[in-house]
Amino acid sequence: MNTEKAYSEISKISGKTFKELGLTDDQINKGGTGQNLLLQIGLTLTSDLLDTTDGEIKSTMFVKNKPKETVWVTQLQYILEEIVSNIEWEKCSLFKKLHRTIYVPVHKDSKNPLDWFYGVPVLLEHTKSSMLSDGLKEDYEFISSEIRTIIKNKERIHTISGPNSFLQIRTKASKSGTTGKYTPMMYMGHQLADKYYAFYLRKEFLHKIFVN
Repeated sequence: MNTEKAYSEISKISGKTFKELGLTDDQINKGGTGQNLLLQIGLTLTSDLLDTTDGEIKSTMFVKNKPKETVWVTQLQYILEEIVSNIEWEKCSLFKKLHRTIYVPVHKDSKNPLDWFYGVPVLLEHTKSSMLSDGLKEDYEFISSEIRTIIKNKERIHTISGPNSFLQIRTKASKSGTTGKYTPMMYMGHQLADKYYAFYLRKEFLHKIFVN
């Protein structure tokens, strides 16, 4: 399924409560809103780079018609080698994940999850220069440059946000089920952090898409 077809299918269920879509509390708790959205439009859950044949689908919580959370994009360790190698924005994996993305608000004003609903989707493409596209590129290049400096100086990675407040890296990790400890993030024998980091789209970026 390509992004155009996915966008059409999401638009069909937009505004319908989770109860109307036939979801149960158990399904919502286990699958979350993102996985359930993919299943609702006929996609299967895979580990592929993209959700559709040519793009991504990102859902995010809205309260009172405003974004209330950041959106995970990818783990830093997956693209760390690209950053070290200074792969340009248009050829990097992060761009491939974001260059064509359907953003879907999940309205969670009610305390009852069965009353939640998917809002009107927005299909955003970064094929041409624009305020959003250029801002993402600038943020990625800024964060990448900071990471390369940290690695060069054998320092520790920390939360880093781009100058446009569109992209950010921060911790995202789970403790090992065996040791009960976090797995350190390493590069060439140097410990960059005591746990893994990830790239996120910040609320400021989502606000530009949906509110402005």
